[in-house]
Amino acid sequence: MRIVCIADTHNKHDRLLVPEGDVLIHAGDITEGGTRRELISFMKWFEKQPHEHKVFIGGNHDYYLEKVDIEDLNNNLSSNVHYLHNSSVEINGLKFWGTPQSPSMSNWAFGDSFFWKDIPLDTDVLISHIPPFDILDLHDRNHNLGDTMLRKRIEELNLKLHVFGHVHDSYGLTRLRDTIFINASSQSEIGHYLNPPIIFDTRSFPNQS
Repeated sequence: MRIVCIADTHNKHDRLLVPEGDVLIHAGDITEGGTRRELISFMKWFEKQPHEHKVFIGGNHDYYLEKVDIEDLNNNLSSNVHYLHNSSVEINGLKFWGTPQSPSMSNWAFGDSFFWKDIPLDTDVLISHIPPFDILDLHDRNHNLGDTMLRKRIEELNLKLHVFGHVHDSYGLTRLRDTIFINASSQSEIGHYLNPPIIFDTRSFPNQS
């Protein structure tokens, strides 16, 4: 299964060259101002993408998503588009679980306190907006912006893949033990260019037969 990962598009989604794949993941910060108009623009674009499955979460800029009725939103999406808000969806035998929570950012969207232990033990692919501490979370070369409690929970799980964004200048992919970590931030820190989507094939999972 080919997974295509993006995040932090901040209204520039239609400038991305999105490659083909089976699953398209957006790890939050869809919008810049967090308005309904911005969200509608993104959803029209997202639903048109050719991937068999499309999964997205909110981020700290996505204020409008804080207000929506989640059940109503999902009922109005195409059957292959999934909005995850502390919830999961199973795709091709893998359990995807997503959260928009950014508890270290109390003045932004989804900044309420959050119990990372709520992430289920059987999660295969975790999608969060913020990164775990000290994993692709370095801002301006000397500040780690990842969440320490999320990192602790990560160490208790048996994840295959963790996709996130938020820290624009730590875009990239790394592996720690048997988990692949992807910071899929599409917008560069200075905002002058867009990073290409990161593609991952599940056949490359550690210990994958």
